[in-house]
Amino acid sequence: MGGLAALTCLGWIDEESVDDEEGADGERVRTASGERARLRKFTAQLSLRDDGTVPASVDLEGWLAVWVRRGSFRVAGGAFPTAGLTELVAVLSAAERSQTDPNAFRNELLEAIRAVR
Repeated sequence: MGGLAALTCLGWIDEESVDDEEGADGERVRTASGERARLRKFTAQLSLRDDGTVPASVDLEGWLAVWVRRGSFRVAGGAFPTAGLTELVAVLSAAERSQTDPNAFRNELLEAIRAVR
């Protein structure tokens, strides 16, 4: 299950907040095993508690790839924050803060998707 689909199933995001951004065909990417996967981008907004201590929501970007290998479907994907994370982790000490660069998250996710065999 892709990251955004999992969040939707868990009730963490609303289906209405998920947008398919890539149109009918999306993009194609080559996997580590040489197959070409169809890659789709989705965006969503994750609502957080609204008590004034953290941002009310975090924007998410997700990517989902689907392809066929030896007659079986392969699905790989995930999601990462694109906005709101910096404010969310600001309450932590500098040593506790994780990286908050959406471009680094995207590169890491797409690399992981390509690595699936």
